[in-house]
Amino acid sequence: MSFEKRCLLNYDEPSIFDHDQLLEDVRELLNGRRVSRKRYDYTHHCRADVPGEYLEPHDVIIVEGIHAFYDARLRAMMDLKLYMHVESDICLLRRIQRDINERSRQIDNISSQYITTVKPMFDQYIRNYEQYADVIVAGGGKDAKITEILAGYINNDLHLYRGLNRRKEKDNA
Repeated sequence: MSFEKRCLLNYDEPSIFDHDQLLEDVRELLNGRRVSRKRYDYTHHCRADVPGEYLEPHDVIIVEGIHAFYDARLRAMMDLKLYMHVESDICLLRRIQRDINERSRQIDNISSQYITTVKPMFDQYIRNYEQYADVIVAGGGKDAKITEILAGYINNDLHLYRGLNRRKEKDNA
């Protein structure tokens, strides 16, 4: 696809993403295999593998992003689903700062994109993802207490998981 056509795409529309590739990568990680790291080039509007860089499998795999709950197949693979609730004005300010500082974009371009694609997609999709969450974290996770609670939950879950795996290993020995 030409650069000009890629510039016209709505990158806030969830169907634009390669959900099948994400599912494949998460399955590989869950099965103990590493996957190629992918990086999105905001200048050229394209995604590519990063040569020689990989994501290694771990006991805890975090899938994050504004459309992490879009695909029911991916949601079914998640043990714990967190929705980070952040006020829309805070999101907009963060977006403006990021786009100016990291992507060298101009405020006119940022505001136009926000009005034409970002806000409508938030209203249509992202706001509704709360229904899929096991936990809704208010304030964007700035509260140390919720972080402590979630860390305790994950640690407890890991101990149970590791204990079950050790039992299986002993049974198979």
